[in-house]
Amino acid sequence: MQWSPDRNAGFSRADPERLYLPPIMDAIYGYQSVNVEAQQRHAASLLNWMRRIIEVRKAHRVFGRGSLRFLDPGNRKILAYVREGGAADKDGEALLCVANLGRGAQPVELDLASFRGRVPIELLGQTAFPPIGDLPYLLTLPGHGFYWFLLSQDAAAPDWHEEHLAPLQLATLVTPEGWRSLQPTRAMRRDASKRALSLMENKILPAYLSTRRWYAAKGRPIRAVSFAQWQEWREWLLTLIRVELEDGGEQYYFFPLAILWDDGDGTGMAGPGLGTALARVRRQATTGTLCDALADARFAREMTAAIRAGDEISLDVGSLVFQPTSAMASLVGDLDARQEVRQPPDRSYSAAILDNRLFLKIYRRLRPGLSSEIEMGRFLTEVSPFAGIVPLAGTLDFRDEDGLATTLAVLQKYVPNQGDLWGVTLDLLGRLGDAYGDRVDEWDSDLAHVSYAALIDTLGRRLAELHRALARTGVGPAFEPEPVAATDPGAWRERLHADALTTLARLEAQLQNLSDQARAVGEEFLAASSLLLARLMDPLPADLDLLKIRCHGNLHLGQVLVVGNDVVMIDFEGEPTGGPGAGRLKECPLIDVAGILRSFRYAAARTLTLVSQDHPAERERMADPFARWSGAMSERFLAAYREAAADARLYPPAAEQSDLLLRHFMLRRALYEIRYELHNRPEWVAIPLQGVLELL
Repeated sequence: MQWSPDRNAGFSRADPERLYLPPIMDAIYGYQSVNVEAQQRHAASLLNWMRRIIEVRKAHRVFGRGSLRFLDPGNRKILAYVREGGAADKDGEALLCVANLGRGAQPVELDLASFRGRVPIELLGQTAFPPIGDLPYLLTLPGHGFYWFLLSQDAAAPDWHEEHLAPLQLATLVTPEGWRSLQPTRAMRRDASKRALSLMENKILPAYLSTRRWYAAKGRPIRAVSFAQWQEWREWLLTLIRVELEDGGEQYYFFPLAILWDDGDGTGMAGPGLGTALARVRRQATTGTLCDALADARFAREMTAAIRAGDEISLDVGSLVFQPTSAMASLVGDLDARQEVRQPPDRSYSAAILDNRLFLKIYRRLRPGLSSEIEMGRFLTEVSPFAGIVPLAGTLDFRDEDGLATTLAVLQKYVPNQGDLWGVTLDLLGRLGDAYGDRVDEWDSDLAHVSYAALIDTLGRRLAELHRALARTGVGPAFEPEPVAATDPGAWRERLHADALTTLARLEAQLQNLSDQARAVGEEFLAASSLLLARLMDPLPADLDLLKIRCHGNLHLGQVLVVGNDVVMIDFEGEPTGGPGAGRLKECPLIDVAGILRSFRYAAARTLTLVSQDHPAERERMADPFARWSGAMSERFLAAYREAAADARLYPPAAEQSDLLLRHFMLRRALYEIRYELHNRPEWVAIPLQGVLELL
């Protein structure tokens, strides 16, 4: 291999004429084109590719020591086999290897039913594929391409993945009177209605809820599920479900239902309804499927029309109120019965997108009171307009007998976007690490990084503009800004101290269930608990000339959509664990600033974890470059925010004050992150734990 493009390919400093044989001078393969130095600098070079392949193979002993089982796909141009290790090999690690021996792209269906439920992780890019199910697993490979998959038992499926197949066994509901067959007090055949209702409440609903991403009580035994309210509305049944838990807790969910009847030829339904099917339904000779109403495209269209019309439906107790905003007409335009409707994957809510113009968001778990997101949306759409949010078109509320409103659904403008800033950041960092390694000075000249840095400047300005809009005066008590009182810094410290005690208790209770790496960081964290508690009580500035305003409350890169060269902020609900009314509290705006700063550090730490997963030596080499990147982006963001927030009493003019407050709110955010990860993603908890230790 030629070493460099220097004279004599770097082998000798002698005159070329004195060499025994001349170096290769070919235009394509000569030393000026092909050499080690050039290959090292090019992430996709044969040299670097071979290094990655060797590192991956060394990271998984099962490649050389595991059992070998060839699969028998129908496409004979595909070679596929599984390597499996014993119990001593990383808990029975299994690898799937698939190679296309043809020169053109080839599809293949593989029988992987024995690995049902596992998530294939592509080893070279650490990309998660959809989980394996009962059906043959479909892959497409480019000519002479190959995949190496780790069949993981612990990894989560991709966020975008959604199951579209109904459970194999569905109970059958007999509904001779339609929806009345679920309401014994109204049905003519009361005994049959009681049986149908009992089947729904005791079997169908509990089984279905446990499979939903939006169900908030996973892992907590259910004592009873019942219908708290229901109302027939056109062809659908609007229901409020009460879930009583064994530990005494109680939760309410909004769950509209639809029946999709089978085709006349007797075939079952197809399409998105399959993934939300609860039961089969029989009404005399007609059969169908009971499912989530959002599986019926007409439901989203009719909801939009009802919000526009401002309809109201009376219930036995309370009412359902459809309410448009002043922006409704301009956002909705002409309603068309043929509007295209599609469903994005469920999150903590469900949604439908209409004609790529409107976004209908159905809240699932209900909390008394108007949603903070709705209040913020109305305020920033109608009272103090701000362009960096998704405009609000209207809402659906449940109002009880006392007039207390609970938000059930919201209609917003649909904003086409390139994804959230969290995903964009991880992609960028992964690419920069692959292309330039630890040569951080070359990162800044990368065109994608230049564009990203400009986007961070925009984010800083947009956040300052949001806070300026929320600091507008004369807008009523709910949004009227308040000066930071002399007692507020002490109250902030007390809250942080209480958060720390809660976090330490939860960590100690779950420590033994964590992975080895996370447990080691957790033990270090617990050992530093006395230092942590002492530092949390460090005095904060007492003479703060700042405002308290309504804030986003849970701002991070995942709550920021990239729209062209601009950004849009979403989900103004506050912290999910904040409790009722938490989103309506007025806070120091630096809490949102701290959320973004923590998110930069989170992205850097997450990328470092990914790149060093199979290459432990990379952690030490890349830790400093990622940390330097995080610091540089934080400085850019802060500079843009400070400039746009000047003279608005949003950011302390004194550097000493701002440093103390930002450190305080970053600690508060990091402690929340620890509690969140312990509850939702224990394998990630080492990141915020390390973040707190660094802040200390």
